[in-house]
Amino acid sequence: MRKKLVLTTLALVIGLLAASGPQLLADTFYAATVTFSDRLGDNVTSDSVTSGKHAYVNGGPDKLESGFHTVTNDFVLRATKGARSRYLAFSFAPITPPTAPAGTLEQRDLFMNIRAILAMSPGTATSAIAVFQTALGELKLTPNTTWIDTSTYATQVFVSRNGNIWTITADPGVPPGPGDVAALTQTKRNTEQLVGLYHMPFQITIDCTTCP
Repeated sequence: MRKKLVLTTLALVIGLLAASGPQLLADTFYAATVTFSDRLGDNVTSDSVTSGKHAYVNGGPDKLESGFHTVTNDFVLRATKGARSRYLAFSFAPITPPTAPAGTLEQRDLFMNIRAILAMSPGTATSAIAVFQTALGELKLTPNTTWIDTSTYATQVFVSRNGNIWTITADPGVPPGPGDVAALTQTKRNTEQLVGLYHMPFQITIDCTTCP
């Protein structure tokens, strides 16, 4: 009797998990266009010098994913399989250590993530984490004190929403932020390590006409 009860209870739990699983994982994607301001002194810019375009559009011949995911409320810009025509341009000048990588980089396997900003109400502003993947490692504007001492450096981007347009800015700031300091990290043998800190100012606008 006891064994039968245990099996019945287990079956009920499995059934509930199966029923709720698709709801928990459901994701709606809202396509959006992201445009780089490409201001003088910005260290993250578009490829406008070669493409003539400051904007990145979802889909189309460039084969990009550009938009919001409701499962995370994140904005994501990334190259899909076979996409090589567009890139993001990075300029690296380390704050510390002075031996960290320096120079310029054209990242064609592009990935940019601005976290948890979809649900912002129009007319509001907040700070948010921004992440870029590059050939040198992962650039993170994040208050994670493992990488960035927020008593010394200002990090996280400043985000404002006006209607269905988001403006994201990384500019020099006052600790703890928002600001433009990013940690460059590399993962080796399943261990993430800090490579260096950088000033990475940039500004973008995201236009999402169908977003809630």
